[in-house]
Order: sequence, then structure tokens, then C-alpha cells
Amino acid sequence: MNNTNKLINLKKITEALLFVQNKPLKISNLAKLVNTSIKQMENIINEISDSLDNHGIKIQSGPEGVQLITIPEANETINNANNLDSSKPLTKATLETLAIIAYKQPITRAEIESIRGVNCDGHITNLRIKGLIEISGRAEKIGRPQLFSTTQNFLSYFGLQNANQLPEFMQENNENINN
Repeated sequence: MNNTNKLINLKKITEALLFVQNKPLKISNLAKLVNTSIKQMENIINEISDSLDNHGIKIQSGPEGVQLITIPEANETINNANNLDSSKPLTKATLETLAIIAYKQPITRAEIESIRGVNCDGHITNLRIKGLIEISGRAEKIGRPQLFSTTQNFLSYFGLQNANQLPEFMQENNENINN
């Protein structure tokens, strides 16, 4: 088999692997599965992503790996077709808590509450139940408080391919929140 046919075959197999998985796969794991280099697998993933530009699915790259997802524009129709229970939407306060985590991650509960000025226990619990945030470690502070970060499910929920697609957040005094 020549190199061109081998690459086409690797791309097809990678697409199939992504299609049958219901969870993200690390690029290094995909590379091992199809017996190729990580760099080659990154190229294959980019080619697959480019080929899906005008389709109803796309490649999502997140902290847990890559996966095929449906386009956000189809979510309502898919939910209706599957008669999925439309869970309660996130409240404004819960969205505020999620935004703080998304832009400041990893962040402790105390830091979130310092920014919001109120207790956030219920909101953090709700976001963890929905799989939008997770405990991503412990801070190197007294008591070693838990650190919270967004998940790949967060990206899916908001129709993002990766965290770089978050809009730039500006505070009221026009300073970037990341400063």
C-alpha cells in the first residue's frame, strides 16, 4: 500500500473510531490505536475537521481529547426528535458562577465567592451535576482547597470547539478579566 492510500485508510479508521466513541479520545491514544505518530494524528484530525466544515457534525478539541459532536444549530431538533427531557435552564446566578470559572480557571470556591460576593455552594453543585465543571486539583494554599475548571461537556453545552472560542471578557472599567 502506498503512502497516499495508507493516509486515506488512517483517516477513515480515525473517523470511524471517533464516530463510535461517546467520549473524547486523546490524540496520543488515537495515534497508538492506528499505529502512527502523534504529529501525523494531529494532521489527520485537522484534515477530518476541515472536511466537516459544511456538515452536521464537527470535531471538538478539549482538555479531555477530541470527539465528533453535532453542530449546535441542530441541538433543539435532535432533542425534539429524541424526546429528550429538556432539563431546567441554568439560572442567571448559576451562569455567573460558570462564567467566573470559565474565565478564571482553575479557581477555588472562596475565590468565586469573593468575586460574586455570595455563597456559591448550590450553583457549584448544580454545575458539577450537569457535568459543566469538575474538580481539577487542589490549590497550593492553606487547607488545599479544591480547584474548579470547566469540562469538555461545557464546550458542548455552549457549542464551542475549544476554550479559545470564549469571547473576550471585559469588566465594567474596560479591563480584561485575565489581567
